Amino acid sequence: MDTYLSDNSGNRVAPTPMSLQPLDPATTVQITDATIGGDANVTVVAGAMYVATYVAAFADAIMGMTFGTLDCTTVANIKWVCTPYESCVIKIPAGVTALHYNGLVNGASILLRRIYQ
Repeated sequence: MDTYLSDNSGNRVAPTPMSLQPLDPATTVQITDATIGGDANVTVVAGAMYVATYVAAFADAIMGMTFGTLDCTTVANIKWVCTPYESCVIKIPAGVTALHYNGLVNGASILLRRIYQ
């Protein structure tokens, strides 16, 4: 008998990002938001799952990065938040090919990797 975990949309997920299937190294990109408050985006594959890991080189209590499928400088559009020392799993909705991001401090940086599916 197997037990599965699901996110709020019913997608199967691992208990932690550390237990995920291998990540595709060819898809790894480092995203840095030089100045907070702007709307930046990166091209992603619709329907794919990604892992975002915050990798900023300095310590700050408010550092992190927000993500959304629309301009995520507006609180209502923020769907995911990645904070220091953790990885978060992002499931890109069908039909969406741009992941918007906004750093909470200048120079916020994450590694974004696609999960093999």
